[in-house]
Formats: sequence, C-alpha cells, structure tokens
Amino acid sequence: MSSRNVSVVVTGCGAGIGEATLRCLLQAGYYVVGIEREPALGRRAETLLNDRGRVLIGDVKDRNLLSQAATHARKAAPLHGWVNNAAIEALGALHELEPPGLEAQLAVDLLAFIWGSQVAVRTFMDQRSAGSIVNVSSVHGRRGYPDWATYDIAKGGIDALTRYIAVEYGPAGIRANGVAPGSVRTQMHKRFVDATPDPAATEHDMAGVIPLRRIADPDEIGKVITFLLSDSASYLTGQTIAVDGGTSVAGGVFQPHEDLLARYASLSRQPAREDA
Repeated sequence: MSSRNVSVVVTGCGAGIGEATLRCLLQAGYYVVGIEREPALGRRAETLLNDRGRVLIGDVKDRNLLSQAATHARKAAPLHGWVNNAAIEALGALHELEPPGLEAQLAVDLLAFIWGSQVAVRTFMDQRSAGSIVNVSSVHGRRGYPDWATYDIAKGGIDALTRYIAVEYGPAGIRANGVAPGSVRTQMHKRFVDATPDPAATEHDMAGVIPLRRIADPDEIGKVITFLLSDSASYLTGQTIAVDGGTSVAGGVFQPHEDLLARYASLSRQPAREDA
C-alpha cells in the first residue's frame, strides 16, 4: 500500500518524539492528523503539515477528540496507522503516591493509549482494512527506576497492551508494535535534567550508562516508528523494540530513594535480634 494514499494519527505531535514522527511520516508521504494539548505547539506543527494534514488542539484524555482525529484522517484517506505518543511525567515513589496524582498520570500515560488503540481498531474494522498501531513505551517498561513508580507502571501496561492487540486483532490484519526509547532529547528530558542540582553532570552521567555514550535525538525514534507503520514491517507484530542505544541490556547504576537509604542506615545501626 502506498503511503501517499493513507493517513496516520499521531498524539502529542507538537514536540519531541511526536514532532519528529510527524516529520518522518510527512517525508514518507502520509497524510497526518496530529493531536496536541499546547496550542502554540499545535500551530507550529500545523505549519509543517501544509496541505498534508491537520492538528487538533486538545487533551488525549478526551475520547471524543480521539474519535474526531480518526474521522478527520478518514476524510482525507483511509486510516492506516495510529501512533500513541503523548505522555506526562511526575516523579514519586510508591509509598508517596496519592490518588489524584496517580489517576491523573495514568489517564494520559496508560488509559489514553487504550482508548486511542480502541478508536484505531474500530476504524480499521469499520474500513475492513488492515492497520498498524505503534505505542511509544520506554525502557521504564522493562526496568525499574527509583522515584518513577507511576511512569514505570504505565509503560509496563503499554507493553502488555501492545502484545494483547497483536494477538486479538492479528487475524484481522491489524498489527501492533511499540518502541521503547531510553534517554531522548525532548522537553521532558530537559525538564528532568534542568531540575537537578548540576544539569551538566546529570547529562554526563545519563550518557555514561548508555553503551553508545550519547542521548538520542527524537528523529532516531521517529524513523523507527515510521518503519513499524510501513509495509516493510508487514510481518512484525506484538514487539516492543528498545531504541535506547543499548541501555536496556547494560547494567546502569541508579540511586535508591533517599527515604529508603535513611531507613536502611537506621536499621543497619540496630543490634541484631537474638531469638529466645
């Protein structure tokens, strides 16, 4: 199937991996409908699209907006692909979590992936066509990181969602795959690094645990997403591919939560208990 005759929806298209994916898809000839929460970023993305797509401004938590994106895409060309990318980050260990923060993050980082995938699957089935879903996961889906409880949980759920879709809807010609980036030069990455006491040292240390010894550029992820949507990946489904410079196969060192370090130190100072 020629990419010039089909459409793709990309969530969180205004910056980072989403914007890079939009650019890669345009270069490949797809018609692209983007979803972006920030109006300024959405307007900038729409200037890139010209007459080869449009951007809807809104939140991926809005299921009606997801349906509208599919409708707009189908008006231009049959829907061929859906990229669930939009995400938010919030640090916190499990013992610190409270319901409002947990539910707000899961609504974007996991539930929106479920509802977006549902819209895509329903559209493919309504069209009686094959289709491809790509979920942007993370190394957090396969490794645990201190202070990232909700994010780790969400990304693990995304990997499970990807496998499920591949098995359930494979007989209908629907494929589902994921990409699991490590450190990527996105706004999220910049906010995290800038919030540390020594951003330059943090960046150096982050690159130091990556076998390729550098942070990825967003377009390096966007190119893999574009490949997974294409007919070149026609027999690839149910996989989450680590696009992480080797991070997930290396033994990085991560600092435990400070509260746990303090608790361990206090326990280690206590005399050993002698059972009667």
